[in-house]
Amino acid sequence: MSSFSEKQEQQRKLKQEYGWLYESFTQILAKDDPMNLVRIGAPVNEYDLEVNTILLRLHDAHSPEELGDIIYTVFVSAFGKSFASRGELSYQQYKPRFQALGETAWNEWMRWKEEKKEGEASKE
Repeated sequence: MSSFSEKQEQQRKLKQEYGWLYESFTQILAKDDPMNLVRIGAPVNEYDLEVNTILLRLHDAHSPEELGDIIYTVFVSAFGKSFASRGELSYQQYKPRFQALGETAWNEWMRWKEEKKEGEASKE
């Protein structure tokens, strides 16, 4: 997907599918602000493209640690050397930060899955 309208459509579908989880991931990334963009005045939804990519890969994660690795990989892919080499920090130095993000995001995802499961059970 490369065009702006395709990305907007993808985002709309993800927001529809994930509902509050989408907004929760947006808030999690804005609060941590890995690129310091929100701190310098960018809008809270600055990381929505990264949220889109994380949600598309969410089912590849089978643990909070794996989700943290996915989040890290998404940021390296999105921001390239400006992220990966910021201050010459290696992945091992970033790992605790992204493992914490993975843990927070994982807990929200588990809560979302449980709510979805309960909602589907109540429809039966």
